[in-house]
Amino acid sequence: MSTALDHPLFSSTRNPPALTPAERPADQALPNLRLTGVVIEPPLHLAIFAVTGAKPLVLKEGETIADRRLDSIEPRQVSFSGPSGITTLELKTDPNIVRPAAPATQLAVPGRPPAPVAQTGPIPVGAPGRAPFPVPPKR
Repeated sequence: MSTALDHPLFSSTRNPPALTPAERPADQALPNLRLTGVVIEPPLHLAIFAVTGAKPLVLKEGETIADRRLDSIEPRQVSFSGPSGITTLELKTDPNIVRPAAPATQLAVPGRPPAPVAQTGPIPVGAPGRAPFPVPPKR
């Protein structure tokens, strides 16, 4: 079975596909780091990491952590160099964050007027159902 996986039948070169940086296994020396933000404002480049069980960590290019030097900061990834070679971490969002659902949209039905939509802001002056501002008496 492993021979078939190592030499895919439908690949012209019979070589397995190259892994993208996101698919490559993470460096075992940095398992607790997740790149959560990047600030690139010349001349300053910062990388913001979520650290398991600790406060967020902010590093500049050239700083080190766990015997790894932060070599480059790009808009969507950072590269570290260390004893085991170069490690690339890509920007990842927190999987535990739940985004709010998009507001429901109203479908138009041919031949029917659109249903009234609840207004969320103040009702304009003179709108149906609201009396206009009082007019001062004439002198």
